[in-house]
Amino acid sequence: MRLSRKQIHFRNLLTKLLCWSIKNDINFSIGEVYRPAHLRFKCPHCNREFIFDLQDVYRYMGYSKARHSKHQDKLAIDIFILDKEGNWLKEKIHYEKLGEYWKKLDPYNRWGGDFELVDPYHFEYNG
Repeated sequence: MRLSRKQIHFRNLLTKLLCWSIKNDINFSIGEVYRPAHLRFKCPHCNREFIFDLQDVYRYMGYSKARHSKHQDKLAIDIFILDKEGNWLKEKIHYEKLGEYWKKLDPYNRWGGDFELVDPYHFEYNG
């Protein structure tokens, strides 16, 4: 399947997940969807331009073990669950219902709560 078709399929799955969340009174905010492969940074001190891969930065900082992220293909999203006051709930337990529902929508869906480096906010399509 072409990447554009996968992105459309992911969007449709994501719509179901978000609607299900709203129906089940799960408050959330949207985090990272697209992670560009290359970022440009111009140093204000020396005026030199640097190009770096954000995924490499995440790996270096220990946020990811993957060389390539589904965020780079626009096939992943980070969703942050909020309590009634709008505070971010960070523990995996708060995301388990959402993660289980996501995995039921498509056999190629993966939830970051199942990863070796646990990332409960991460939802991706791996088809």
